[in-house]
Amino acid sequence: NTSTNITKIDETELNKIIDYLGRGGNMIFFGTVTDERFAYIQGIRAGADYSIDQTVRGIKGVENIFPGFKGMEFYSNFSIHHNRLKKSSFTDQIRILATGVTDEEYPILFENSIGLGTVLVFNSYVLYEKDYRGLMFSSVVKMMPHIPYRNANVATIFLDDFPAPLYNTKFEPIATEYNIEQAEFVANIWWPDMKNLADSLLITYSAMTAFNYNANIVPPFDYLEWTSATIRRKNRLVKASVHLAQEIANSRHELAFHGYNHFSLLNEEWDSNSSFMESALNSVKKRWRIDDLGPLPVTYVPPTNFIDSTGIQALTNAMPSIKVLSSLYLGEKEFGGDR
Repeated sequence: NTSTNITKIDETELNKIIDYLGRGGNMIFFGTVTDERFAYIQGIRAGADYSIDQTVRGIKGVENIFPGFKGMEFYSNFSIHHNRLKKSSFTDQIRILATGVTDEEYPILFENSIGLGTVLVFNSYVLYEKDYRGLMFSSVVKMMPHIPYRNANVATIFLDDFPAPLYNTKFEPIATEYNIEQAEFVANIWWPDMKNLADSLLITYSAMTAFNYNANIVPPFDYLEWTSATIRRKNRLVKASVHLAQEIANSRHELAFHGYNHFSLLNEEWDSNSSFMESALNSVKKRWRIDDLGPLPVTYVPPTNFIDSTGIQALTNAMPSIKVLSSLYLGEKEFGGDR
């Protein structure tokens, strides 16, 4: 059972909870409560003043409540203060499972034993943040006996803006270090190194194709940048970007899609003209077939992580092959995150 209004629990029900815990039951508090009747259950000292610590941020794993959690840190410049009870509020009998990052003595997640039972307590007020959904889920699974913990143990590796337009020009620092053109460096040094890395670590890439870096948002949609650079293969010159894209398409790696150019599919960036968005995307489909890049892409990552409802509709209409739209799960929506 769950409850969001603990003050409605009367003394009879409270005694039933304590009896349940004493006989080996489990209970979770997704946030410490200041009702003194529950102090004992939560491992709060008798006479605690329930003062709030407004300084601690981040979470650091102390015990493996799920595989690999011990030693992990969840912290960024955007981490919100936990704003819960000071560490002096708790007894010495609690078993700390996670602490703050900015204060590694501050208990964020801990267990308190009541007889044969266990109470799991989150001393945090920020569990509504998306960052902590996985931690909450893992905690629920932990407190449910005989439930196996499924761990996919997978990750996604995106190669952002690759393949993309290349240039038969010597750019720094490549010019100084290798004395070769940028196209030759990418095709003959960088990409072979990346393939070797993937093979050594059993990694599969999703390569995010960007066809141009122009500022064109009106037809016709050309591919001059995409086809301009050349590299030498088997004593003949081939189009560098096209060749690399074909190589990826014929490999175990995924040839995905990043954009006709690097303009986000936003109303404001395309002058509120969704038909031009769709025209650009339709030109990509044509180019994909002309260059023999295999099946149309299924994965799309929006440039700069920005996309609005107009862009999503244009993508759906023009490129129905797209099944995965991958942006930032965390962060602020106005900056391209919180998707």
